[in-house]
Amino acid sequence: MKHIDGRDPLENILFISLPDSIEENIGDFQIDPNIMLPVEVPEGKEREEWDSSDLSWEMIVSAMLKLLAYQPEHEDSDYFRKFVFAVRPNIFVDLTNSAVIKAQDKDFDLAEEIFLALCGLDRSNKISMLNLALLYEQRWEHAKSIGNSDLIEKYNTAAEAAFRELATSENPPELLWYYMGFFHYKNGNYVQSEQNFATYAQLGTDSDKVEESERLAGEIKNMNLNDVLFQEAYNLIHNGDEKQGLIKIKQFLEDNKDVWNAWFLLGWGERKLGNYNEAKIAFLSALDSGKPTADLYNELAICEMELLNLSESRKYLDKALILDPENMKIVSNMGILSMKSGKVDEAETFFRTALEIEPEDPVALQYIKFIEQNKS
Repeated sequence: MKHIDGRDPLENILFISLPDSIEENIGDFQIDPNIMLPVEVPEGKEREEWDSSDLSWEMIVSAMLKLLAYQPEHEDSDYFRKFVFAVRPNIFVDLTNSAVIKAQDKDFDLAEEIFLALCGLDRSNKISMLNLALLYEQRWEHAKSIGNSDLIEKYNTAAEAAFRELATSENPPELLWYYMGFFHYKNGNYVQSEQNFATYAQLGTDSDKVEESERLAGEIKNMNLNDVLFQEAYNLIHNGDEKQGLIKIKQFLEDNKDVWNAWFLLGWGERKLGNYNEAKIAFLSALDSGKPTADLYNELAICEMELLNLSESRKYLDKALILDPENMKIVSNMGILSMKSGKVDEAETFFRTALEIEPEDPVALQYIKFIEQNKS
């Protein structure tokens, strides 16, 4: 199995026989001398340069985990699983905690490899599979934040496949339906989202999550977000056919004038077409129809900025930052607004702040480069 980005993660793995000096047992586990054990050659070294005198149990376990992550069907995988647990009995808890921390720190590649290893180590552990699906979702959202269309599609597909595999497995964890409900909600698949939340509301044992699931399922139903016309409009606009999508969402709004999501979708479609005044009117209707959100204020700020109403744009961005101060897009837009206002030093501060939040932000990187090139 190749890594999701196309790399071969096992290219540095080689197999060895244990030296005669190694003990034949690890606790109650008996080493089989007929089974070759994997080790990973360090990055930058050739296989021929690897020195067996550096061999340790941790090196072997690390290579076994990598094999279980990317080739769980290996002919000796059952033996490797027993070997790993013999050397490190508490490895499941340790690795799970480590993967969660890595994901929080946005060290996504390592977090993904650890979760894959956990899935390979114990294929019956559904929580590890759920954690992997949630990590793919996190990577999808991160890709959206930096505008990487290839990664957006890649990790959205990976998350959906992981959720689906878990949903069709035997005895999936109850939390799956709760988290899958949010995943489909973010994707605009409100029909599936409502079903997921309704399922968790029936099966769930966490009273707070049950209450939230009931509320969201009811919201989707009461606002007709599961309506076929709304779904068609969302999919069309999301996939770049804004003109047809706008026709659909306007038809939906004829009978659903109080649905703020529909006004937001209308504004989003108009803004994507560059119709900033029409988008602004739609976003203001969304503001009148529902509670304010950082995304809504940010969209209004973009429209006002493009209409050269810079003071109004700043007001909306200030409100957006109050609601979501760590939102890289909002901070970057603050920088763009400062540039348009001729406040280059202030703009640089905002862009550097955006890069502290997200070092890969292409907008901030581009503007910082421009500012530095034009400094006297």
